[in-house]
Amino acid sequence: MLTQVHFDLYQTTLEKQHDDSTVVLPMPVPDTESNAMGYLQGLLSPLNWKVIECKHSGKKIVPNGNDDYELVQIKKGV
Repeated sequence: MLTQVHFDLYQTTLEKQHDDSTVVLPMPVPDTESNAMGYLQGLLSPLNWKVIECKHSGKKIVPNGNDDYELVQIKKGV
């Protein structure tokens, strides 16, 4: 059985260790993960990147039923 995962999309600022270069990227985090910053740091640390900041973008990536995913805006005030 294939499990479909929903993702929250975070606007993430990363810094290359030993270089001080920074980049801002949208990064998906499973919506079951309660610590997005820790999750992303664990993912990127072996690649020598440090997570400086991550903010929820107000968007999710969800399965659309056709073995694919789509980007959706989260409704505010709901």
